[in-house]
Amino acid sequence: MTNELLKNHISISNQRFERKFYLPALPDCVFDEMFKRHPMRFREVYPQRSVNNIYLDTFDLGNYIDNVAGVSNRIKVRIRWYGAGWGVNDNPRLELKIKNNMLGAKISFQLRDICVDEKLSKLKINNLFEASDVPEHMLLYLKSLDLILMNHYIRKYYQSFDGKYRITVDSMMDYFRLSQLSNTFSHKQTNKNVKIVELKYDKDYDEQAKNVTCHFPFRVSKISKYVEGVQKLGIC
Repeated sequence: MTNELLKNHISISNQRFERKFYLPALPDCVFDEMFKRHPMRFREVYPQRSVNNIYLDTFDLGNYIDNVAGVSNRIKVRIRWYGAGWGVNDNPRLELKIKNNMLGAKISFQLRDICVDEKLSKLKINNLFEASDVPEHMLLYLKSLDLILMNHYIRKYYQSFDGKYRITVDSMMDYFRLSQLSNTFSHKQTNKNVKIVELKYDKDYDEQAKNVTCHFPFRVSKISKYVEGVQKLGIC
């Protein structure tokens, strides 16, 4: 499975920009007030919730290396679910995020329930892919990947008054190193001292985006939670 084959599954309308900002862990009220006073009048649109991800990569961390090197066409593979990080979790999704220069897109597939406990393994994840609604031609690629890490964080959601721009604020990051046969989740790192702000919008609204970012008292950063997790856990 190559990037070119993956791109065939993405419609042009699905492409969007994501601008990231790596900030100190200021109180939530600071961000609430900042976004409320913004000319685009951002408001919180969903209750905050816990986000959980399992990241998969090649045995030699090819996707991680591409990200660090700034390769223009790259992918990231993860399983995402919301709520409790442990036990049986319903409604997980397989997400393949594809980056093409500054534009990103996502292929997403519904998975069956995932059980996160000491029996979590590469074999169980491969069986999950086989039992779920994942296209046959993607299975060989997915089954070639290794489990790398799991992370957990809290996310808040904001949206501009016109609905064109969204902001997420992530905090309280936990990272767990994963092995292929079983997992005790004892190898853990945390990052409680930062918040990651992401501005997200469709590619059609890029020209006006500078009118959004110019009112932020911070600058765009190059940050990836997957990359940070790999580095903090000493995986690479």
